[in-house]
Amino acid sequence: MKLNYGYERLDTEINILNRMGRSIEIWWRDDDLESPSPQLDNLISTANDLKLPPLLAVIPARVSKQLEKVLNKCDIKIAIHGFKHHNYELLENKKSEFGSIRTLEAQKIDLQNGMKQLEQLFGKLFLKCLVPPWNHINDELPHLLPSLGITGLSTFASRKTTPSIPGLIQVNTHVDIIDWKQTRKFIGADLMAHEIASKLKNSRTGAKEDQEPLGLLSHHLLMSGADWKEFQEVCGFLKESSNIQLTAPQNYFG
Repeated sequence: MKLNYGYERLDTEINILNRMGRSIEIWWRDDDLESPSPQLDNLISTANDLKLPPLLAVIPARVSKQLEKVLNKCDIKIAIHGFKHHNYELLENKKSEFGSIRTLEAQKIDLQNGMKQLEQLFGKLFLKCLVPPWNHINDELPHLLPSLGITGLSTFASRKTTPSIPGLIQVNTHVDIIDWKQTRKFIGADLMAHEIASKLKNSRTGAKEDQEPLGLLSHHLLMSGADWKEFQEVCGFLKESSNIQLTAPQNYFG
């Protein structure tokens, strides 16, 4: 097929990886799941076609009981996406459910309640990983997560160079395929390819914190069937390289 600019960049970066004999893992997370929907059906169909399961970030306080039946049929794993997905911060601050305004005790209670609900409803599908709403979390809470039974954390962008937390695995996402600032729609296949190429370049040339699994971030409620076809096209392009491993989330958080 004729390559556009983003695909050309991605093709170049993949070829460099191949020449270097270096491998990189790419995984997929989808946020804001509450209930079954045609949009979720599209995501599941895409995951089946790619043989690549995403990690679905589920909002406990809004979750539908019907969702359990749907996810059990396809064996797709879930994470806890906050509790209510409610912003408690001041207007001038970035949105966060686990920011600096509320006490840590109140945040812990929310997580304990959310964990209990998801464990009862989803059982082994729940990987005990926290995905904070809006990808924001205060600096203190991650240190308390293992004591709550939460063994994984996933936000956005490269991990901080702070020491690792015993009992907690952090694997982030890096390429958000939604244009939040303008259209609130899928960015398109070529721009998605371009963004992945940029992250691959950072991984081979940048700091140590850039050399981690590369995460794709989607929001199924904002994606159309046509969007998923383009998403699948980019992932298919990635799969053609033996040096890129499309990886299931349970490999990290299981």
